[in-house]
Amino acid sequence: MLASCVGTTASGANLPTGTPGTFTYTVTATDNAGNVTTLSRSYTVLTATNVPGGIGGTVPATLAMTINAPAQFGAFTPGITRTYLASSAATVTSSAGDARLSVSDPSSVGTGHLVNGSFVLPQPLQARGRIGDATGGPYSNVGSSASPLTLLMWSAPVANSPVALEFSQLVNANDPLRTGTYSKALTFTLSTTTP
Repeated sequence: MLASCVGTTASGANLPTGTPGTFTYTVTATDNAGNVTTLSRSYTVLTATNVPGGIGGTVPATLAMTINAPAQFGAFTPGITRTYLASSAATVTSSAGDARLSVSDPSSVGTGHLVNGSFVLPQPLQARGRIGDATGGPYSNVGSSASPLTLLMWSAPVANSPVALEFSQLVNANDPLRTGTYSKALTFTLSTTTP
């Protein structure tokens, strides 16, 4: 029966490996009869070689927006005061430090208003933006290319951020409406000041 077993390094401790070279580890065992057995083994600690290295990846400058479909108000009813609402879904991806989504009317005809040929709706077209399910702010008038309306702003990069583009059109009871389709081609701009 074994009475004791003692090694060069305390039981449970790690072998010293801080200095390169060849070392000997010795274990001495003593049984209950007093017989002593010693066993030695050598081990080598290699010199460490440190080579600078790393890993990385790059992100290209990205400002991207997709709009699912044009927004449609439906039919306007002459002689009745009513505010018509329409919306469209969009997705925004930006790798910039910030981003701004704006809308503008580049047309010189009835700027900021829906038109039907040469006929212009008297009340301005209004818009707002919402991110995901967040509550939207107030509607504001769509401006010209020189004065676009800011819909949304981000203060950090985003990926596939769902955006709701919402529009409001007031038609008063005394506003004359011409048979046909009122529409306007708008420009949506996603921009950044910290690319």
